[in-house]
Parts: sequence; C-alpha cells; structure tokens
Amino acid sequence: MARDVPRPLSHFHQRGVTDERAHDVSTTAGGEAIVGTALEHFGRIDVVVNNAGIIRWGGLPELDLENLERHLAVHLLGSFTTMRAAWPHFIEQGYGRIVLTTSSGLFGLDNNLSYAAAKAGVIGLARGAKLAGEPHGIKVNLIAPAAQTRMAGGDPLGDDAQAVPGQPFMPSDAVAPMVAFLAHESCPVNGEIYTAGAGRFARVFIASTEGYAHQDGAATIEDVAKNWDAVNDESGVLRPRGPDGLVRRLPQTPVHAGRLNAGRSPPREGRGAGSTEIIEKGGGAGGGRVVEIGGR
Repeated sequence: MARDVPRPLSHFHQRGVTDERAHDVSTTAGGEAIVGTALEHFGRIDVVVNNAGIIRWGGLPELDLENLERHLAVHLLGSFTTMRAAWPHFIEQGYGRIVLTTSSGLFGLDNNLSYAAAKAGVIGLARGAKLAGEPHGIKVNLIAPAAQTRMAGGDPLGDDAQAVPGQPFMPSDAVAPMVAFLAHESCPVNGEIYTAGAGRFARVFIASTEGYAHQDGAATIEDVAKNWDAVNDESGVLRPRGPDGLVRRLPQTPVHAGRLNAGRSPPREGRGAGSTEIIEKGGGAGGGRVVEIGGR
C-alpha cells in the first residue's frame, strides 16, 4: 500500500470482516488471534482501533478487587495485547496507526472507580507507546467518546433516530470522524487525547503548573503552605511531552544535577520526551498561546 501520496478520506469505504470466534482480549493469545484475523483476510495490518470495554458499577467501600481487576483486564490489558500483536508488523513495514479508547470518566466517575482507573491507565500506555513508535512511523492516539450505548446504560440510537430539541444527540457514529482522522495516514499528532461525540471534537491534555521551586536547602511543610498559590497558579501551564520535560524545570544545584543526570541518555531532538509546551492563558475568546521549549 503506497504511502508517498496521502489519499483523501473519501478513498476509504466500508469493507471488513467479523471474527465471530470468542477471543479473550485480555490475553496474549486473544490479542494475537484478533490481529491474525486481519492478516488472514487482508494480508497486512495498518491500523488498530481498540474499543473493548466493560462497565461494572461500584464504588468505595463496597467495591472489591475482582471488579477492579476485570476492568483493568479488558480496558488496559486488552489495549496492550492488540497493540503488542500488531507492533512487529508495524515495525516491519515502517508504518502503523493505533487508536485506543479512554474516557472522560478519568476525571472521576461517581460509583465507577474501576472504570475510571482503567481508562486513565490506557492514557499512560499510549503515551509510552508513542515514544517507542515514533522512530518507526507508528502513531498512537486516544479518543474519549461520548455516545448513547448499551454499555453506558442507554438504548443505542439507530439509523433512524431523531434528535430531541434541548438534548445532546449522541449516536455512536458521531464518534467515527475523529477515529477515522486519527487512523489516517495524514494524521499530524501522536500521543494525544481527543473527545468526540454529539458533533463536538476537542483535545484533552495533561498539564502542570509552573509551580514553586525552592532554592535554599530542604523545603519544609511551611514552605509549601506559604507558596500554595504559586503551586496552583495556572497562568503559565506546562504540558510536558514526557517526564524529562518536568525534570528540567527542577532547581539545578550541583548536587541535584549530579543525581538527576547520572546514567541519563542524551536528550532526543525535537518533540520528544524532553520537550515541554507552555500554555499561557489569555483573556477573551481564543485567548492564550502555546509555546514549546526544547529538550535541551
């Protein structure tokens, strides 16, 4: 499949197969079987979209370990097994697109701790995988869909469903445009999170405040309390591309520098683990700007 000239999205049409065999997506064998079905029918695999998920409502203190483990198995391990099964093929062909499913529930979901925890874990999985995939033309992104489905506790909206005035219209196919764009060969981003649903599309990101950097000796609880406003000040929000982006914001004394840099690999060029976006807030609609500082 030629990759030198990106094809328009309209090039793609509905064509696929359904594997009606039961596969446990939380196991290595299940992930390999699913990817194997694609290879069997199409001869190669270019895209993995993982939307496997369950909901078993429960909160503390009644929530038990089995509930949490089951959510992690389907959401987190299932995302890993399918991605891992496709990865060698992506490496060999120097190309791949992966779209994993997280949820706005990661911000906290009442009476559903396990679901929120599992969906937050998928973000860490994707952020780590995107660094491993960058040298090989592999991009890993996430969607946080909003749709009326059986799993969400509602009746799925059929093709003939009509919007109700004053209420969000949330058919599952309203999520598809974002998934298709992130799966497309012209996708410009890697390791990002996007909400999609009811005709709204938006980027979700993890950020840090500039914070307070103590300079003289060991910080105390009083230092933290005295500088609490600076710790929480969002006027200059940092969006690190990886942990090194935050490490480089630490106060650099000779002792700290020696400990932090011992055994470290040289920082990578460009938008890698060591670069950080600074998102400066502004007033009014469209206010604010994003400034990226390099990894060095």
